[in-house]
Amino acid sequence: MTEAPPRATGTDARPGSGRGAAPRHFLTLDALGADGFRAVLDLAHRAKREPLAFRGAIPGGRVGMIFDKPSTRTRVSLEAAAWGLGMLPVVLRPDELQLGRGETIADSGRVLSRYLSAITIRTFAQARVEELAASASIPVVNALTDEHHPLQATLRPRIEPRCSSKVITSAMIWHGWDRRVSPLITGTVA
Repeated sequence: MTEAPPRATGTDARPGSGRGAAPRHFLTLDALGADGFRAVLDLAHRAKREPLAFRGAIPGGRVGMIFDKPSTRTRVSLEAAAWGLGMLPVVLRPDELQLGRGETIADSGRVLSRYLSAITIRTFAQARVEELAASASIPVVNALTDEHHPLQATLRPRIEPRCSSKVITSAMIWHGWDRRVSPLITGTVA
């Protein structure tokens, strides 16, 4: 018998219930620390091995998905993951929002926290993600900025049969060299 999948931490899955304990954001790989990084890798490996164990793990939750930068793979994978977890994905396009234009990012973070359980954002400046996270009372996940792309990393720890120590191997495919070098270095030394 397998153990139950972990529930959302730092906030209740119900919209507007994120007040109280500070939410756990996922903004950069290095912010996780070595233990957090390993925990994310272990959880990702388990989710891949046992996808049905996570079906409906966050029932009734709502995740706002802000896409200043459009993406087919990121949008589809995040939306499919939200549905699989029992959450309603709410796609928020820049032409539909006043984020940073008629409404401050901080105000948007507070308002969205009343209606959603979590926010993902794919945008240009990391500062925009940091400001949104600072004002939101729900978890914020960085889906891409010009500086970081924590969801893109696909690192997999494994035990070499002829070695007594854990060896971390990495397999990454980037569509550019600029901002993607930092997560590679962070991920392989963690």
